[in-house]
Parts: sequence; C-alpha cells; structure tokens
Amino acid sequence: AGTGGAGLVGPVEQPEAWRLDTAGTATLENVKPVPCPEVLEPLGAGQVRIAVRAAGINFRDALVGLGMVPDQTGLGGEGAGVVVDIGPDVAGVSVGDRVMGVLDQSFGPLAVTDARMVAPIPDGWSFRQAAAVPVAYLTAWYGLVELGRLRCGESVLVHAAAGGVGMAAVGIARYLGAEVYATASPGKHGVLGEMGIDGAHRASSRDVGFAEV
Repeated sequence: AGTGGAGLVGPVEQPEAWRLDTAGTATLENVKPVPCPEVLEPLGAGQVRIAVRAAGINFRDALVGLGMVPDQTGLGGEGAGVVVDIGPDVAGVSVGDRVMGVLDQSFGPLAVTDARMVAPIPDGWSFRQAAAVPVAYLTAWYGLVELGRLRCGESVLVHAAAGGVGMAAVGIARYLGAEVYATASPGKHGVLGEMGIDGAHRASSRDVGFAEV
C-alpha cells in the first residue's frame, strides 16, 4: 500500500518471523503462530529467502498436526511466492522472481530453502495454483521415472487417479508417451472421463476388477 505522499521514503518494514505450527500437544486446536527468527538469519550458500504468497497443504500436514506421524514435526512443505533475498553461490534465481517449490515449514510469511528446490511459476499461473503443484508432481515423477523407469510405448496403471498425485501421474505418464489405465471410485469416473480416460482404460478402485481391464 502507498503512503499517499510522493517522495516520502521510510524504513522498509521487515515481515514478522512466524509460522503456523503445533504448540504443545499435537492437536489441530493447538496449531497456532509460533516464532521462527531463523528465517531472518543470513543466508547460507545456495539458499534463497522467499516471501510466501500461498502454501500448499496435504495429508501429511493433517497427520502431523494430529500427532499421528512419530518423530515428524513442522507443518507446510510446499508453496509459492517471490524471492526477496539470495545467498552466495546461487545461480538461476534472482530477487523478484516468482517461484514455486519445496519450502520447509511454509505456513508463514517467509521461508528459506535451497535454490535448487524452486522453479519459475509458469506465465498465467496464480500463486495458489503454483503452490498446489510441487509435492504432487515430484511424488509422481519420482515414482514413475526414477523408480519405475517408465518409457514411451509402455503401459501403466494409476490407482486413485482422481486424486492430486493420481492426476499428476496421469499427466506425466502421457507426457512420457505411455498408455494410461486408471482407477477411481465409481462416483469419480466422470472425472476420469474429463481427463480423457475412456471406459476401456478405467476401473473401480474399490475392488480388484481392474485386473481384468
């Protein structure tokens, strides 16, 4: 927001160093703002500081918030925003860039991450759209490409294809040139149809009938 007076220059206000996290007993009622002064510390080699505009939330965050994941803490693992500072030895990322990626503990106004963990936001994407992409697509890519070694001309079955990771997996498999079979609950078969998966390539995720497809 402007000051209303042209030519007036004052000190730049630093964002508060806080994030949403569990405080005390891990219950959703105890998710609240907690201090995180470390996000204002000088950056190390290869690090970037990001003003978070949107953060992605996934099932892990709900489980951690409920204390159901032993030895895991910290909410928020992905997001999108604007680079406000870069550390030494950072290449390919500049202050002012709109980026999305893996941001540790992203439920706050600032986050620090490795510059290699972010990518430019495509033109026309909102921050909210970009924040919903990184974990789902990285998970799908790792499963299909790094582990499965999926190649053009092969076929792949994507279970729960109407979910976030499932949709990402379908998109990546098609990008690789694979033939895609998919399952979803019967009520979501319309979604599969909208994704271009015809009746011969889809089955229910609620039974083992997909083995006959």
